[in-house]
Amino acid sequence: MTIKQMQEVRAQQKEVVIDTAPEGISEEILEKEQTLLASLERQIQHLTEDYAMRMAGSIERAEPTLPTYMYWDVFSYGPVQYLGYPPYIPSKIVAAGETCYIYGLIWINPVNGPGGGLPGSIVLGDRNYTMCFETTNLSQLALGPEFSQTDTFPSPAPLLTWVRWEFVAPDPGPQPKLYEVNLTVDVNVPGQPFAAFSTWHLDKEGDTPFDPSPGLPPLSHHPLRFMVYRK
Repeated sequence: MTIKQMQEVRAQQKEVVIDTAPEGISEEILEKEQTLLASLERQIQHLTEDYAMRMAGSIERAEPTLPTYMYWDVFSYGPVQYLGYPPYIPSKIVAAGETCYIYGLIWINPVNGPGGGLPGSIVLGDRNYTMCFETTNLSQLALGPEFSQTDTFPSPAPLLTWVRWEFVAPDPGPQPKLYEVNLTVDVNVPGQPFAAFSTWHLDKEGDTPFDPSPGLPPLSHHPLRFMVYRK
């Protein structure tokens, strides 16, 4: 993929893929959300451009082997409470009954696969998918709240797709509880081997040890975890 082609991919992207405003979310929160997600999108787009250039360089050098190709990947971000001003760092400690927002991000590879194979944006285009947030109460080894959403990728599939989960922290009782959220995505087409889960969590509090190897690099390699306490 050339720089021009990558610029065309960026031009096709919306500022933020979340377009619908569920009832109960204020305009103030939605504006803050737009600011946050647009900032994260810019970072991922720059990383994708770097990745595309590395892939193009590998092909031009005619190396004997090409790096492992990923059609897509999935990331998580949150929980966000939109307190104060940007950059809206995820809340690691949340009070019971407070509303927060957890986001899932689907990244689809716009670069051609090894040997000139079709890119993920074409292969996954026009396919139905389901994204599921699964919460585990680690303190009691019990299942927590869940949320899922089913949709269809347009064709070609966009570089970035966001899914929002409005989450109300449950009452943990007298002792705080530690929660972990895992994110899964599956293409709902029989015989199509496309499924992913989030092993990478976008964490503005941590370092950004981006792997120089091809493939979309992560921000932080640890699960989405947070503690809930009773005020």
